Amino acid sequence: MEDIIKIILLAIVQGITEFLPISSSGHLVITKHFLDLRGGGATLEIILHSGTLVSIIIYYRYRLVEIIKKLAEKDPTEWRYLKFIILAIIPISFIGLIYADDIESFFSNTLSTSIMLIFTGIFLIFSNFFKFNNLRLSNTSSLIIGFGQMLALLPGISRSGMTIGIARLFGIDSKKAAEFSFLIAVPVLFGVLIHFILNGASNDHYSFFELFLGFIISAVVGFLALSWLVSILSKGRFWYFGIYCIVVGFICLLILS
Repeated sequence: MEDIIKIILLAIVQGITEFLPISSSGHLVITKHFLDLRGGGATLEIILHSGTLVSIIIYYRYRLVEIIKKLAEKDPTEWRYLKFIILAIIPISFIGLIYADDIESFFSNTLSTSIMLIFTGIFLIFSNFFKFNNLRLSNTSSLIIGFGQMLALLPGISRSGMTIGIARLFGIDSKKAAEFSFLIAVPVLFGVLIHFILNGASNDHYSFFELFLGFIISAVVGFLALSWLVSILSKGRFWYFGIYCIVVGFICLLILS
C-alpha cells in the first residue's frame, strides 16, 4: 500500500508538471527530497514519461494525423514544418547524448533545482511582457526554441515554459506556440525512453499493477493538465506560473538554508 501511494503521488506530480511551465523534473526532485520518496529506478521513470507521452499523442492526434497525411501528399507547408521540428530537437539531442551522465548528477541537487525554478519564473514573466514583432516559425526561431528546450535538461527549468515563452517572445501565436512546443516534445520523450531502455532499466520491486497504475494516472492527469494549459494560454495568463515558480523556488531555498 505504501508503494502504491508513492507511485500515485509521483504520477500526479509528473502528469501535472510535465505540461504546466513549472518543471516536472524540478518538482520530482523536490517531492522526493522533502517527502523522502524513493525514485523506484529507471523503470518507474520510463513508465511515468510514457504516460505523459501518450497524453500528448492523444491530445494532438488529429493534428498528427493531418501532418502525416499531408507529408505523404508532399505538401510543402508540412514538410517545412517538419524541418522546423527537426531543427528544434537538434540542440537537446546533441547535448543529451554527450552530457547525459553529467546532467543526471543535477537530479539529486535540490539547491540548484530551487535556483533554476526561480530562473524559470523570471523568464515566464519576462516573456509575457516583452515581445518582438509578430513573426512566424523559421529556421532561426526553431533553433532558438530548441536551445530553450535544451536548457530544460536541468531540473527546475521548465521545457514547456522555455519553448512556449521563447515562441511568444518572437510574437508567435499562443496556440501555435503550444502546439509546436508539445510536438517537439514527442521525439524528445521517445529519446528519453530509448535512453533508459538501452542503458538498462532498473526496477527496485514495483509490481506490474503498480507500474501500470502509474502509467494510467500520469497519462490521464497529463491530458487534463495539457488541456488546461492551452486554455490558459488563450486567456493570456501564462505568466501566472512564473509567480508560482519564484515563490516555490524561494521557499525551498529558505528551507534548505
